Amino acid sequence: MKTMGLKILILVLVVFLGVGWYEWFTGRWQIINPLSRKNKVSENKIEVVGFLPSWMVGKTRIYGDEVDSLIFLGVEVNSEGELVWDVQGKKINNEEYLKVKNNVAKNGGKNILGIKQFGDDNLDLLIGDKEKRDRLINELEGVVLAGNFDGVNVDFEYQSSPVKVMSDDFVMFLGELREANLGEISLDVFANTVIKGEKEGLDKLLNNLDQLIVMGYDFHRPGSNYAGPVAPIGSGMGEPSLGDVVNRINLEQLNRKKMVLALPLYGYEWRTEDENYGSKVVPGYSQMASYKRAGDLLKDEDYKVVDMKEVDVKDMSELEPGVIRLYFDEIAKSPWMVYKEEVTKTERQRISKYSTRTRLVTVTSEEYYQIYFENLVSMKYKFDLIKENGLGGLGFWALGYEGEESEVWRELEKIVN
Repeated sequence: MKTMGLKILILVLVVFLGVGWYEWFTGRWQIINPLSRKNKVSENKIEVVGFLPSWMVGKTRIYGDEVDSLIFLGVEVNSEGELVWDVQGKKINNEEYLKVKNNVAKNGGKNILGIKQFGDDNLDLLIGDKEKRDRLINELEGVVLAGNFDGVNVDFEYQSSPVKVMSDDFVMFLGELREANLGEISLDVFANTVIKGEKEGLDKLLNNLDQLIVMGYDFHRPGSNYAGPVAPIGSGMGEPSLGDVVNRINLEQLNRKKMVLALPLYGYEWRTEDENYGSKVVPGYSQMASYKRAGDLLKDEDYKVVDMKEVDVKDMSELEPGVIRLYFDEIAKSPWMVYKEEVTKTERQRISKYSTRTRLVTVTSEEYYQIYFENLVSMKYKFDLIKENGLGGLGFWALGYEGEESEVWRELEKIVN
C-alpha cells in the first residue's frame, strides 16, 4: 500500500515538473507548464500593456519582459458580426508577429486578440442585434482557441459620443464576451468616456471587464485648430487632460486596479502661423512625430538646438532657419519645439490689379513648424501619475514608435514593480 502511494506521489511530481498541470484559466481547463510561465503580474504590480498595430508588425524589436500583455490590433469586425480577414487582419499569422507573440508567452506574458470597428452605424447594427453578437462571439471562440490567445481587447470607438459604450446593449455585449470563456476582456475608451461618463455607467463597464484601457492621447491631433500637447497632464481652463481622467477615477472611487492608462509613444507636427506657444495651425499640413523621430531631429547636425530653459528671453533674437527652439510646457508636462524654414516657390501672379495678364514670379516665404512630442522627462511624469494614483496598469500606443531606444523601458522598470 505504501509502495503504491509512493508511486502515485512520484507520478504527480513528474507530471507537475515535466508536463504541467491543469489550471482553471479563462474559463476552461488548460495544461500549463509551471516552469515556462512566470507570475508576472502580482497584486501590487503595475501591468504594462503594449499595443502592436498590424501595420507595425515586422518593424519592432522582439518584445519579451518589456510587456505583460501584448495586444495585436487587430482584426476588423463588420456590421454583421463577422471578422474581416483583410491584409492587415491576416498578419495574425505573420512570421514576424508570431516571433514577438511567442517570446512574450515564453517570458510569462499574455497575448491578447484585438478587434476593432470605428463606424457608428456599423456598431449600432452589430451591438443592437443579439444574433450578430452571437456570430461574433462564435468566431472569436475559434480564433482564440486556435491562436492560443489569453483574451480579447475590444476597440469599438463611437465617433459621435464617447459615452455610447455605456449603453445597455453594449454592456450586455461585454457580459456575453465574459461568459464565452474567451479569457480576459478589455475595452479601449476615450479619455472623455471617463471624464464625462456617469459613475453608474462606468461601474457597469468595469463590472463586465478585466481592464478598462483609457486612450490617454490625441488631446491635440491633426484636425486641431491650434498646436498643443498630445497627452497633457495639466491643461488650461475647460480643456481636458490626463489629470482630469485620474481625478475622476479618484472622485468616483472607480476600481483603480482595473484601470489602465495608455500613453503615446508619439506626438504631432503642425505647420503653424508663427512660432508662439499655442499658435494657430495652417490647414493642410500635419504628421505624426514618433518618439524616435523627435529624438532623431534633436540630434540632427543640420540643426542648432537652443534649449529655451537656458536662454534669457530678453536676449532672444528672431528665429533663424536651421535653429530649433526647444521648450517644456510646465502645465502639460510636455516638451515642444519650433523651427522655421525659408521656402522658395514659383507662382503665377497678375502683372497689375488692372490687368488679366500674368507672369511667373519666384517668391520666398517663411514657414513655421511646431512639434509636441514625448521624451524621457515627460514619460517619467506620466509614469509617476499612474503609480502615485494606484492605477492597475499603463499602456503604450504604439509599440515600435520608440524605435530601438531602450531608455523608456529602463525607466519603466524602475516604477512598475
